[in-house]
Amino acid sequence: MKLRHQILFLLAIPIACQLCTVAVLFQAVGRVDEAATQEAKAKEVLSLTHEFGGLIGRVMLEAGARTFNHKPDTSVHPESIVERLHNRALRLHSLVAGNPKATALMNDLEEETARFITNWLELGQSYDPREGKLFFAQFFYEDEFTASMRVLFNQILQNTDELNELYRPISRELQPEGIAARENLRNAAIAVIIANIVLVLVVAVSVNKQTLMRLQILMNNIRAFSRSEKTFQSLAGQDELAELDQAFRDMSKERMRLDEIQKSLRAIVSHDLRSPLAVINISLETILETKAEQLDEATLRSLRRVSSESHRLARLAKTLLDIDQLEGGHVNVQIDDVSAASIIQSSADAVIALADRKSVKLWKEVDSELVLQCDEERTIQSMVNLLVNAIKFAPANSTVTMRAFLKSPELVQFEVIDEGPGVAQAGIASLFGKFVQLEQAEPGKNDGSGLGLYICRLLLEAQGGTIGYTKPGDTGSCFWFELPVLSRARPLVGKQGASVV
Repeated sequence: MKLRHQILFLLAIPIACQLCTVAVLFQAVGRVDEAATQEAKAKEVLSLTHEFGGLIGRVMLEAGARTFNHKPDTSVHPESIVERLHNRALRLHSLVAGNPKATALMNDLEEETARFITNWLELGQSYDPREGKLFFAQFFYEDEFTASMRVLFNQILQNTDELNELYRPISRELQPEGIAARENLRNAAIAVIIANIVLVLVVAVSVNKQTLMRLQILMNNIRAFSRSEKTFQSLAGQDELAELDQAFRDMSKERMRLDEIQKSLRAIVSHDLRSPLAVINISLETILETKAEQLDEATLRSLRRVSSESHRLARLAKTLLDIDQLEGGHVNVQIDDVSAASIIQSSADAVIALADRKSVKLWKEVDSELVLQCDEERTIQSMVNLLVNAIKFAPANSTVTMRAFLKSPELVQFEVIDEGPGVAQAGIASLFGKFVQLEQAEPGKNDGSGLGLYICRLLLEAQGGTIGYTKPGDTGSCFWFELPVLSRARPLVGKQGASVV
């Protein structure tokens, strides 16, 4: 199965679980809502039956008052009471709809209430306050209207009591159905939490087994490749990781092939090229020293040019070997206590002839007591590279300044400042890369390899230093490098013999 399909499958499982969870929770919430609705209806039924009984009782009291008192109760308005009873009866009908027993009780209640009201109204119409009874006779007198109303009143009360008994259990705040629904909801929530935790653990284990472990194998292969090992762990499968591993193996094979070619080229440069060049240079120097007077000017000029190009080719071969050794970590840096003034002086001595030919003056600014820990030979090599570039770009009769000073208690900074055209802003970012050439001071002349500044960076970084460039003004360049007062060569195995890794 492809990795993208595995991911989709792993994502589909929790999504399906979440959908099931939502369905279960919605169902549980629906049951709780239904129980709450029934509870609210029951409470309203009890409230309405209580009001209904109160209104009927008030009518009964008014009817009794007519029997015992020749003055009617003016606070009782038949139309208002009838309307209120009618409204409550309609509301009760709508609330008990769907419950056959409650509906039958409401039908009886409405019928009895209608007869009760009819008798009450007829009693009011037949009552004549001038025919009042004697006080003691009133306790024994009861006409047909009040007798019928009393019977109906008792029946109405019985019906409301039955409705109350029917809906009172439902109206309790923690009714059995509500308790069960809430309990189910809580159990469903707990079950969902547990299921999600288990699902996450299962997915995590699955991902760890199917993907992370395979990624770990791939990372181990990459680390082995970085250590130039030739054996790798096998990564089975047909997913993207297996395809990536196969591409990596193909790349490693190609890299090994190129490494073999590079080793062969290094052997050619170090043996088959440097040795003949050394013989050629010695022969040319011998001819130029002993036979120069016997040669005509054109031949002498040609031999000098051949000698110059032969020396340049020898320097290029040495540069390539230096880079190969630096990048491969095969160069030792010898850390010693070195005077900054000696580095400046030795570097100036190495380029003084070139400066004289270009009519460039060298100026030194250095504290004779300034001492640091570094590889003197490699530091001088870096300084000479910077000076050669500065002299090459400096105009005639200008000055190249060499400076060394204590930038901080931990760092010594060396600077080479010229009065040339400077480096274009666009080229500063790649200035210290491999095969990057500065703009030539003399148009059409291209005698550099583009490796000088790159070698300087590698040599200085091997000693724990840094290199950079600043523009001191509208013209001119300032190449600088910093080295620690106390060595930070990587790794430092002692004061002597730190090797680059």
